[in-house]
Amino acid sequence: MNDISILGTNVNSYTKQQHKQDRSANFSDIFNKKTKEESIELSQEPAKFNYISSSQSSLISLNFNDLQAYGYTVDKAGFMGADFNKAAGLPQDFKIHKSTLDELNRFAERNHVLNRIKSKDEQIKIFDNIDMADTIKHYYRLFDQMTSALGDDKKSYTLADIGKLPKGYSTKGTHYDAKGHLLKDISSSTISNIYSSSDELNSAKSLSKELSSAGVRLIVKEVDFTMSEASDEFSFNPDMSVYQADEGYSKEALFMGFLRSSRPLPSDSAKTKLSSAALNDISSTGEHKEYFVDFEKVGKDNESIKALIKERLKELTLLMYARSKNTSAESVTSNEYEKFKPTSEDINSLANSWSEKLDRLSKTYV
Repeated sequence: MNDISILGTNVNSYTKQQHKQDRSANFSDIFNKKTKEESIELSQEPAKFNYISSSQSSLISLNFNDLQAYGYTVDKAGFMGADFNKAAGLPQDFKIHKSTLDELNRFAERNHVLNRIKSKDEQIKIFDNIDMADTIKHYYRLFDQMTSALGDDKKSYTLADIGKLPKGYSTKGTHYDAKGHLLKDISSSTISNIYSSSDELNSAKSLSKELSSAGVRLIVKEVDFTMSEASDEFSFNPDMSVYQADEGYSKEALFMGFLRSSRPLPSDSAKTKLSSAALNDISSTGEHKEYFVDFEKVGKDNESIKALIKERLKELTLLMYARSKNTSAESVTSNEYEKFKPTSEDINSLANSWSEKLDRLSKTYV
């Protein structure tokens, strides 16, 4: 499940399909159709191909005459200075290359939802400013939580070392679209779950997909520290040649793998600022209602989850039914709602079917 709420997209897709049909709907029809559409949507990701980031070719032309970038000093090799490390909460000897921040800027512009849905010819400038130190600080905090078992005394890490690292994670404290910028604020994010094995990760991913059908958001991130997967223009593609270690992987290289897996859009915090063009685009699309409830607010026992499922399914099925009839939820009569509302059997069946995965998830809490 993506960080940006996908329910609005699902509802629109659902509505378009329903306009082609002139028949009554019940809860099972709506729920099963939504789940099927969600599976199709998740499978329709951009095709993977080898992609060379513009930042990789820009290394040769970097101009260090002023030895400054993004408001911080840069050394002659192109690495950010001690003032950046201090602002970003990085260890003193940790090295982030300017080209990495350039790539983060490119990635952010291309992958903000406003540009993600546009063709290349329609792209607009999204950010007036990205607070690079602020964004790196918050992602490094999460990375440090995941890699703390490795210790900080090593200069390089072998594949055997990396094999001991967790396979994925979930967070709590993330604020989604709090400012109406279609961004997440991760300034208060911490890791809530660490998935140590592939089994734990796959179970959590499956549960995440099922919970999303009930309007509950559990973001599960799979981490590839070695960046072994093929890349494309929608990937974060830092130049890794600047992070080479004599043997194995440097800690900076592992951080790059973590960033890429996390899809590092800027945190909507500190001095990060959207452009007037982006704000106008957002304003023209109208109010963005948040349909998801974060899993961290649900509770960890099955009864709490059942109670939330009942509440969410009532709201979501009412909304989808209204959209299918091209009317507002307020216009649906109680008699109409009685015909398709989720029954207690529906709710209990869903919650009980997730019990095993919820039990597994409970073992991954940090």
